[in-house]
Amino acid sequence: MTGYVKLNITDVDRFCRDVNTFKADINAGEGNRVIDPKSLLSIMTLDLLKKIRVEIITNDKYEIGRFKELLEKYK
Repeated sequence: MTGYVKLNITDVDRFCRDVNTFKADINAGEGNRVIDPKSLLSIMTLDLLKKIRVEIITNDKYEIGRFKELLEKYK
């Protein structure tokens, strides 16, 4: 499942902590770049003025439900 988030500099640390609560692999990026959003330094390499594409890689319905909540939180 893929969605988009909008982060500002104050959201980055909290977003990283939230993403680290997932067991599933999560990718984020912009354009052709893909980073690991479980790494604070990786997130900081993205252009925070743009929406960031975030993708969870799992079939676990519980994790997908939590991921949808995460996307809503950082709309």
